[in-house]
Amino acid sequence: MTADPFAPDSFGPGPRDDDPFDTAALRAATEAAWRDSPTRLAEDLAVEQDLVTVGYRGRVVVELLQNAADAAAAAGEPGHVAVWHDAAGVHVANTGRPLDRAGVHALSALRVSPKTAGAGQIGRFGVGFAAVLDAATEIEFRSARGGVAFSGARSAEAADGPAPVLRLPYPENATPAAGFASEIVLRDAPVELAEEFAREAADVLLDLPALATVTVDGTEYSRPNLPEGAGPYARWILGADAAFLHSPTRTDEPLTLPVRVVADLPTTADRRRLHPDADVAQAALGYADFVAAQPEPLGLLPPRRPPAGPVDAQLRAAVEAQLRTGAWLPGGLRPSRAVLLPGITDELYALVAEVLPVLGPQLSAPSDAPRLYALGVTELTGAGIADALPRDREPAWYGRLYDALDAAGVPADELGALPVPLADGRVVTGARGAVLLADGPADPAAPAVTWARLVHAAARHPLLDRIGARTVGTRELLSDPALRAEVDEVDYDDPDAVELTEAVLALVGDRALELPTWLGGLPVPGDDGDLYPADELLASDAPLRAALVPDSPYGTVDPDWEERYPAAALASIGVGWTFGVLREEYPTGPDDTLDGGQDWWDTLPAEPTELVAVRDLDLVDRWEPALALIADLPGVLDDPDGYTAWWLRTHTELGRQRPPDDPSFAGLLDPCPHPAASALGPALFTRVTGRRDAAVLLDALADPERSPSPGVIVAAYRAIGEWAARSGTHALGDPPATVRTVGGRVVGGPAAGAVPVLDRAQLRFVLEDFVFGGLERAGDLADVLDLPLASEACDAVVVSSGVRLARGADPGVVVATAVGALPDAPEVTVHERLEVRCGTRVVAVPWWIDGSGLHVARDRGGSAGVN
Repeated sequence: MTADPFAPDSFGPGPRDDDPFDTAALRAATEAAWRDSPTRLAEDLAVEQDLVTVGYRGRVVVELLQNAADAAAAAGEPGHVAVWHDAAGVHVANTGRPLDRAGVHALSALRVSPKTAGAGQIGRFGVGFAAVLDAATEIEFRSARGGVAFSGARSAEAADGPAPVLRLPYPENATPAAGFASEIVLRDAPVELAEEFAREAADVLLDLPALATVTVDGTEYSRPNLPEGAGPYARWILGADAAFLHSPTRTDEPLTLPVRVVADLPTTADRRRLHPDADVAQAALGYADFVAAQPEPLGLLPPRRPPAGPVDAQLRAAVEAQLRTGAWLPGGLRPSRAVLLPGITDELYALVAEVLPVLGPQLSAPSDAPRLYALGVTELTGAGIADALPRDREPAWYGRLYDALDAAGVPADELGALPVPLADGRVVTGARGAVLLADGPADPAAPAVTWARLVHAAARHPLLDRIGARTVGTRELLSDPALRAEVDEVDYDDPDAVELTEAVLALVGDRALELPTWLGGLPVPGDDGDLYPADELLASDAPLRAALVPDSPYGTVDPDWEERYPAAALASIGVGWTFGVLREEYPTGPDDTLDGGQDWWDTLPAEPTELVAVRDLDLVDRWEPALALIADLPGVLDDPDGYTAWWLRTHTELGRQRPPDDPSFAGLLDPCPHPAASALGPALFTRVTGRRDAAVLLDALADPERSPSPGVIVAAYRAIGEWAARSGTHALGDPPATVRTVGGRVVGGPAAGAVPVLDRAQLRFVLEDFVFGGLERAGDLADVLDLPLASEACDAVVVSSGVRLARGADPGVVVATAVGALPDAPEVTVHERLEVRCGTRVVAVPWWIDGSGLHVARDRGGSAGVN
């Protein structure tokens, strides 16, 4: 059986009072071993020098504080250490269990220690005290039960040469400082050693929880209050130097974890490296729970850089294994159950987290995503969000969702399956085919549109436009052929049919919109309770009532509907307030509801690009209010050839009136007296476009009560002649019985037929009176009026004699020709008095042209020219 090396009988008969730890026996045994073995002394000296210069070099502070922590743990009380320096050297005192006989034996032996692992003890090899030799060779270990001293000089004297210092203990009777169980005095240590204690105290206290304080030259150091956690084999401290593994004090094993790892792992004898049999993975047990308790867990993940060494690689692998399976993510999520959308915002997270185990913005920076993916977190895409979102939320919820998705920059091409709430209450998958109303009502109570996939007003967002929805205006939505098909199928006997009208009116709101006329087929209740097409009803106070015949076919809108909906909205769908307007683009023929539509169509030179026509003109009884209403209708009179202008010209007095500001036919046609005459201009008489217009002018010319100026008379006949030439029409039925000559004389009866139409300029000198509308259209005008041409009615000849001269011989002729008063001719006959006979009349004229050339009368100055 092996003997106990610390037993009292191991070294002799027992200690004396002046040597309570029997150091004499220890020295005797050691010296005897040196004498008995020629190499033992050298071996002990080499081992001690290796410990001092290699294994424990620079660790005096750590080792002394570690021994103090062991003493405190053994005593079961918080440990306190005091360090000071004076003339005697550097003192290190500690509380806890005092030095005992076993401890003395351990101090003076190599690799022999009474401490046991797992009992709160740190030192286990009995060699750590050797670190003091790096600072001093004269050491006193004072304790409440007695003390020992080690002396380099006395050991060398005993060995008669170099010898290990710590193999030969000597009794020391000095007591420790008051309040402390032990005190170590390093007599020849430099004062800088105390400064080193001050620098390292706070940091070492983190590793040694058995110690409460370290006081250095009066300054007390306590453990920094840093966040930490613990597992069964390690503690993890945030905010402390984490460059090396601590077990429990710093080793030389480099680490890259973002926390200090204080592990309970076996080390080599010099405490600088882990023991080869150390299970590094034990230091990671419980790490996931520690991370879960921290407000910013990402800062505790292993970094994305290579390990610093094999121990670091093993520990990081073990930590990552813990994190892959641990529920350390917010909400108790394990990485395998969590999804991550890089760059997610607070707003998007608040919405998506209701339905997905998504990580919040604090964990979703793009730079952190790879680390989380490596631990098992799944990347969330826009498509994943779209597929997982619920289909039963309120429309406003989806509106907030679209805004959050847009702000977070989620690619639109990933959102094809996004749920979209419609105005009819459905939630459909995908925006393709949906309609966004650009100018619709903002009221979340959206209309129940049935003819289109209209997005609910509370969910309208530009994002939907980018993923397939179509943005339209109200007018475009209400022009949809699908709506027209529903209007065409309306059953006016079905009370529920008004729901379609209510949806349309909700879209119109309080606006007055130009909508397709077929919306006039929407069912609207009349004041008798039955449903009628909207365009068969009038508002109760519609001004149109004052213009129509008493027995017009229009009914009256239900008074309740007039209270519910603005008059402008009802008018937009065809309920009468004013005249209805038919609008149709690229018509291929006249609308069969228009009075005289085909007659008007036949007047057009080509098909119009748009048909704009006022309805029910044939129902007007009083034109004064009717014209006022028509003048207020936008666009109906823009085109003089349009239906409305045509109908008013051909069916009302407007066709015999001229615009007040147009003097073209002043004195011949009356100006329009209506207050809205300026707006009615295209329906008034401004030009001859057909037989009726020509007849209007001819009637006015034949009216002896009118007094047009010669210029107006000529303009009227010119307009008639040009229309006849343009249209190829020369017959108006019976020719006019009365005509007005250029001089203003009205000629009727047989005499009218003898009045010629002037077709040659010189005939004006010999005719007593004539009709004139321009020489170039004289033939056309003569055909319309059934009158002879002047050249046919008057066979005029020159009857006076004159002298024939060459061109340029007479100064008067030269000047008159130059100023345009005479036609140019190679020769001219000059007459003292130029006379021409027409029938029985002989008339003196200023010039004349016949077969012999130009004839000119001499003026009073003696030259030929125009008198």
